[in-house]
Amino acid sequence: MGESPVITQSGHAPKVQLGCGTLLLIALIVMIFSGRGSERELKREIQELNAKIDRLEQKIDALGAESDVSPTEPDVVREAAPP
Repeated sequence: MGESPVITQSGHAPKVQLGCGTLLLIALIVMIFSGRGSERELKREIQELNAKIDRLEQKIDALGAESDVSPTEPDVVREAAPP
């Protein structure tokens, strides 16, 4: 049951070396699981942008309603057509 650790002739335990494939796999796992926070951040930013768009649409509608009312002074002066 109690196996002793492997000791080399120099008196040290052997070093463990990870291959490129193992390191790539670890990097992929980290990327997959660490990306969840950024997804939430993107959703929050999208919601904020949607709210800003809604406010802009309301302001545009309000400006459109104001321009529908006949102004006291016309913005464009038209010349009268000769008789």
